[in-house]
This record gives sequence, C-alpha cells and structure tokens, in this order.
Amino acid sequence: MRFIRSSIIVAVFVLFSSVRCEAQPERIAVPLSNPGQPVKLDVNLMSGGITVKTQAGNDVIVESRIRQGQGVEAEESTPGPRGKNPDVEGKARGMKRLTNPTAGLEIEEENNHVSIQSGSLVNAIDLVILVPAATSVELNTVQNGDVVVEGVTGEIEAGSTTGKITLRGVAGSVVANALAGEINVTFTRLAPEKTMSFTTLSGDIDLTLPADARARLNMKSQMGEIFSDFDMTTQTVTSGPQAEKPAAKAGKSGKFRVKIERAIVGTINGGGPEMQFKTFTGNIYIRKAGK
Repeated sequence: MRFIRSSIIVAVFVLFSSVRCEAQPERIAVPLSNPGQPVKLDVNLMSGGITVKTQAGNDVIVESRIRQGQGVEAEESTPGPRGKNPDVEGKARGMKRLTNPTAGLEIEEENNHVSIQSGSLVNAIDLVILVPAATSVELNTVQNGDVVVEGVTGEIEAGSTTGKITLRGVAGSVVANALAGEINVTFTRLAPEKTMSFTTLSGDIDLTLPADARARLNMKSQMGEIFSDFDMTTQTVTSGPQAEKPAAKAGKSGKFRVKIERAIVGTINGGGPEMQFKTFTGNIYIRKAGK
C-alpha cells in the first residue's frame, strides 16, 4: 500500500495557512502504482464541492481550497448575544476569535485506487481533481457543495445531500442520488448492459442521450411531469399492491398498509439497458443530443 504521507502534511498545513492568504489552492500529485491502467477514485466530504475532470497525464492531481469566508475570523470578541456561550465570550474579552480550521485531507493510493476524504463540518473544502479518462469514480458530499464530473468514461456513482449533480460528456454507467438538488447528465454513449439509476427528492432530472441510444426507461415523478423529444413507445406500469405492516406501538396492534406505485416505462430505439428515474417534486426531461 502506498500512503501519501507528504501530501497529507502539505494539505493540512496549507488549509491552516490559506485562510490567511485568501484561500490559495494547493495542488497535490498522487502517483499511481500502475500508470496507464484504469483508475478508481473515491471521494468523501462532509462539507464542500467535488469537481472531477480528465487529463492526458497518468497521475491524479488534487487541487484543494478552503471556501472563502470560512475559517479564521479576525474580529474582536465581544460578550453578549453575539456569542454562543456568554461565559466563554466574557473570558475571551479583547481577544481575537479563531475558527479551528480542521479541514485537512487524507489521501491514500493503493494499486490505482485513490481515496480522498475530509470529515470537517467547520470548513467547506472545494476539490478539483484531474484524472485519466478511464477512471471510475465514487463521489459523495454531505453539505455546502455540488458534484461535477466531466469526460469520465468509467463507472460513476455520485451522491449529494444538499447540492446538484452535474455529469458532462460521460460514457460509463451512472448511479446518481441527490436529496435536495437537480441531476443533469449528458452522455456521449451508453455503457452496454449496465443498469443505471437517477434519484432525487426535490429536484429535476435532466438527461441528454445520443440520438441512436437504445434504452428502456422506467420513470416516476410523484408531483412533476415527464418530457422527451425521443420517439418513444410508453406504457404505464403498476407495481404492487405491496402490503406493509408498520411496527406496533405500545398498547396498540399494528395495522396493514397497502402501497401501489405507478411509473411510465418508455422504450427508445428498440430498447436496451434499463435506466430508472425517480423524483418526488421535480420534472424528468429525456433529451436527444443535437436538438
């Protein structure tokens, strides 16, 4: 296992000092064990945005930046309602308020598997990562950031709790899950025999496919509409009824609940891999490239 110890030291140091110098970015080159071979990239952030782009080189380049406006606050500390704890504010009278910049990155590489993570909720980190095109990625951010991927041809798993997911010019299979954001995806081609999934609670799902793409689309929007400019054969499919028995509360017997779900199933160009779309309040758009 190759552990990028020097990268961690540099990243932590820069994220301490960059707040003082207008959040200057730090670039870290992560050498691969097997240059020229497919790469797997995992990124997990508690707070911040993730952007992945392709490059011609054989390294993985990580550029990190603390979000401006977060970190050290050069203010006089004053007691009273401004502070969260009046006792602490009283003891700190006349002192500077410093936010603990615990936003260091951990980077690890083993057999072309690169893992990047930061567990800080105090400071949002924005990452721009350059990878070879034949890279599979698994990207997750919890708050204060979007997920963006451009040009990747490997498999993609992307998750964002509060932000958007945008995938441009991708060619692999995709699983995208957003809780409160839109999902926008543009494919250059579809991976054969790969099931894909696009799910969000309160945003639109906007997908652009090549004109000759072959796929079977399972689409459901609880409160929105579904649109497409493909010539598509459709049918409404009902799943269920499914009987569920909620847990019984103390002193009360449980009750049965029956749930019936309906979705539109569409076939384009004779059908192909299944693609599942689900949003609660948003719309679903299936677009033909070139229009």
